[in-house]
Amino acid sequence: MSAFEWLSNMVTGAGLALSGQACPLPPEPVVVVRPLEQPLQTDFTKTSVGINEVLRKPVAVPIPHTNRALGGLMMIELTANTNVQYGGDYAREGNGTCIWPAQVTIDLIVAGTLYVNQIYEPGTCMHNAIAEHEMEHYAKGKQLVLEEMPTVRRAALAAIEQIGVVGPMPAEQAREQGKPIGDMITEVVQREIDELNRKQEQLQASHDTAIENLETLTACSGSGRFIHQPPQLPAEYRN
Repeated sequence: MSAFEWLSNMVTGAGLALSGQACPLPPEPVVVVRPLEQPLQTDFTKTSVGINEVLRKPVAVPIPHTNRALGGLMMIELTANTNVQYGGDYAREGNGTCIWPAQVTIDLIVAGTLYVNQIYEPGTCMHNAIAEHEMEHYAKGKQLVLEEMPTVRRAALAAIEQIGVVGPMPAEQAREQGKPIGDMITEVVQREIDELNRKQEQLQASHDTAIENLETLTACSGSGRFIHQPPQLPAEYRN
């Protein structure tokens, strides 16, 4: 049974009573959403074929109608860890215990891996130009997470409101409700993360315009070339 089926059964009376008047009113729930960033990973060992395999779907060549090799890729994965803490109290009337979700802490985790085609050796102008372009993708991905944090928080609050107070019931039975309550909130958060990853893919695709890619590919060629700043890589990867 999914968490949503569990909740539906409780509301329709197939399970336990939900938010009965015998239960006390819970305090305002607390929802904390925190952005967390994993250390950036790098891989400079793959060719265009290998980079495409990482993405698991075809990637267009940098400039349409040319045979230029795929220079690099920033692979960004957004995930979430959801932790639910519970509140509870005795029923106001009769015997029994009531339980509710009191605090939810959601860590939005950004994990990025920078790929640069092995034909561009680290330390070369072209390697740095491609890395710089890919780091722009990374910055956009992190900014999206910050912008969407309120949306994730609202979704979690709505789930808590929908659950309400569960009970009254025997104390042992109340403790057993922790997992389905937590599963429901986690499902809601995961839907938001799935949507966030979809938006992130669209955002990254919009950054790979023909002009942007042409500037990167011509960054190290001839006079009047595109002037770029060195990519800000972690210290352990700087030459």
